[in-house]
Amino acid sequence: MKKYIYILFAALLFVGCSDEESVTVDSEVVGEWQLIQWNGDMADDFVVYLEFCSDGTFNLYQRVEYSYFERYAGRYTVDKGLLEGRYDDGTSWSYGFAVSDGGYTLTLTDQKSQEVNVYTRTTVPADVRNVAVTRSETGGKRFL
Repeated sequence: MKKYIYILFAALLFVGCSDEESVTVDSEVVGEWQLIQWNGDMADDFVVYLEFCSDGTFNLYQRVEYSYFERYAGRYTVDKGLLEGRYDDGTSWSYGFAVSDGGYTLTLTDQKSQEVNVYTRTTVPADVRNVAVTRSETGGKRFL
């Protein structure tokens, strides 16, 4: 009997010490997006995809400074028209957002610079997901 009590106690300690909170995001931003306009200009010279997952995580895939896609990841929250997040390296970001065109257009306005980025709902291509180099260090222009 003592053996089972110790196992139960150990299991409770393990569950109680988890660093990650389970977050569910019920928002129009959940989904996959592609950048189509950056600060009033068409995004023709680079390619950026965003993926907002319902568990509060995000992935940013971008081909901007290099000839290959880079992947950045982190966590985000949505509250009263504000989309805020933190990359895995600790760098934070904050955008006002609006979803329009029946849920197919996402407009993000940077809370510091007022830079406006417009995304359209799409699917992140499998070749982008499979080839993207994962980055966790700071540096380089990120589109969040």
